[in-house]
Amino acid sequence: MRRTRRDALAGLGTVCLAGLAGCSGVLGPNESGESDDSFDLDASTVRETVALGTPTVNKRVPARISQAFLDELEARVRELLDSAPESASTVEIPNEAVRNTYTERRADALRSLEWAAEAETPFETMRSLTGACQDAAAALATYEAAVGTRTADDVLSERKPTSDALHSFWLGHRYFGDDPSQTLVVHASVENFVAKSANRLDSMDETRRFESGAPAVGELAGDLESARVALENARHITDSYWSMLSDPTDFTDVFEQTASSLVSFVTDQGDGVPTSVAAILDEFDRDLERTPAESLFSETFGGIFAPIDDASEELRNGRPASALLAVHETERNYRAFEAATAAVQDGRLGAVESAAEVRDAKLDALEAIESARSADVHPSLTRRVLSTIDYPVSDGDNSFERALDDDPRYLANDAMGQYRFAAYVARESPDVSAWLVGAVEAARGESDS
Repeated sequence: MRRTRRDALAGLGTVCLAGLAGCSGVLGPNESGESDDSFDLDASTVRETVALGTPTVNKRVPARISQAFLDELEARVRELLDSAPESASTVEIPNEAVRNTYTERRADALRSLEWAAEAETPFETMRSLTGACQDAAAALATYEAAVGTRTADDVLSERKPTSDALHSFWLGHRYFGDDPSQTLVVHASVENFVAKSANRLDSMDETRRFESGAPAVGELAGDLESARVALENARHITDSYWSMLSDPTDFTDVFEQTASSLVSFVTDQGDGVPTSVAAILDEFDRDLERTPAESLFSETFGGIFAPIDDASEELRNGRPASALLAVHETERNYRAFEAATAAVQDGRLGAVESAAEVRDAKLDALEAIESARSADVHPSLTRRVLSTIDYPVSDGDNSFERALDDDPRYLANDAMGQYRFAAYVARESPDVSAWLVGAVEAARGESDS
């Protein structure tokens, strides 16, 4: 499940203000609970705006993920699924809840196979197949436990080889590469798979969703399979990327040094941001409640602080590439915050007066996203950090569409704020990529001198 800026706001007790619905970053309803019937939106313009769609920047990794490797993952899923019946009878599994769990996990695996077939990049195919392996293994183990051929102790006894292999791989891992931005994206992906593998292994000792019985055995087996496949993914990406390098550079110390420096920088920078959305709005000499500015500042506020926490955690856990991606996120959101501040000071971002204004804001966002996506400034890095840009656009669409039925004024303003946020973030992304790579290159120069 994605962690959104709104999730971050929900965890920050200082950001609540009366106009925000549960500190969510969405403009809250009228305090009276009544909609503003005096504000009319042209329904056709709203529908045309939403119908423009949501841009997608697919996740990629600048390494060759072989089709043979993906075929092996798919074959593993089908092998697991073929090892148990498509449906279990009441004779095999008398317990209805257990039968339902078995059926659901098989369905989840098949659904992930469909997603893998529809994925637009090999990296996304890999991720979907990883989920399919987990669900298929969980389904099979649930069935085996239900019919008495596998126990939780059996699954736990199979954990050590994967745990040892993960430890060995990560102990010997070095951040080899040539182009710093591509190297950063590759090794952040490797870090993510390694972290996933470690987390799945650790979760086998924690309180389970299913405390006992066949479903608990299935959950254990699913976690173990996910850990094993995630490690295979990390190895494959690493080996593939290294095979592409003719004169590799070891970026390990450079990434660690740069991440440490920039995490401190963005943390200090964040200390200069007002401590709540309410405090931000109070700094202006005009009322910004229930305007696009309120929604926009809610997004940028959470977008600054949540990635700072993520960057610090990644650095503490020895994942400097992931820490640098989080630094990129918080820096671009900080610059979006500054751009929003300048816009308000110039008298812009006032209350929406028509559906056409919101439509124009979305078109502006789509243009900014496409411009950033096609930019030739460190494209691997910029495209990776834009992979979640569809969220604010989608959130804006949801608010705008709902505005036809309930409280059109605040929902139209919220939609405008979401679209503006997407535009600001997209426009800042290529420059922040250059800023980040510049810091890496400077650290690299110092290490070579």
